[in-house]
Amino acid sequence: MNICIHVIELSLMKALVIGATGAVGSEVVKQLLEAKNWKLVRVLARSPQTFTHNRLEWHQGNLQNDEFISAHLDEITHIFMCIGTTKKKTSDKEEYKAIDYGIPVRTAELAERTDVFHMLVVSAIGANPKSPVFYSKLKGEMERDVSASAVPRIDFFRPSTIIAYRDEKRPFEELAIRIDRLLAPIIPLRYKAVHAAQIAKAMLIKATEIDEGRYIVSNKEIHQISKL
Repeated sequence: MNICIHVIELSLMKALVIGATGAVGSEVVKQLLEAKNWKLVRVLARSPQTFTHNRLEWHQGNLQNDEFISAHLDEITHIFMCIGTTKKKTSDKEEYKAIDYGIPVRTAELAERTDVFHMLVVSAIGANPKSPVFYSKLKGEMERDVSASAVPRIDFFRPSTIIAYRDEKRPFEELAIRIDRLLAPIIPLRYKAVHAAQIAKAMLIKATEIDEGRYIVSNKEIHQISKL
């Protein structure tokens, strides 16, 4: 794909957001709509639409259905993949994998046949396909197989603990946030908890880059980029 074409179209970028009702996804949608250089913000979600905007399209459906995904990739230049579940919501490992691994990988494969130039994916710190830890291994496998797609540019964001207002209680996450606040002055940026809004801001900044390739955005980089 010709990079020059994408330089010209930076003011006409069209985003597809998957996982838009989660902590990071909702911030991504908010910031995309606040930015003037995004001509269209299209959301694919399992939940119904809760607000309107003249540049927002909201489509409710099954995110594990290839036809549903494919039907809404038309004209999209950027995909923001913010999907993710929890053990509390999804205790079965195969179902968990179908969401956290299956949806990003299938979307990347389907995007190969479209004009999508850039895919930005929320992963996790420690992602490694050889990890003995199920979650880290799954995220690593997801990164590996999304990377294998023909989408010209893919960025993986690896946040540490995410600070966000959630309806769902996450005891371990809440404990990690309390510890982070207590030890904030001495915790390295590599591990320091990060706000969902910071991740979203880093994603939008990276979305304007036009170099092709595969990039890892560490937790430290998320903190640094979001200060720009």
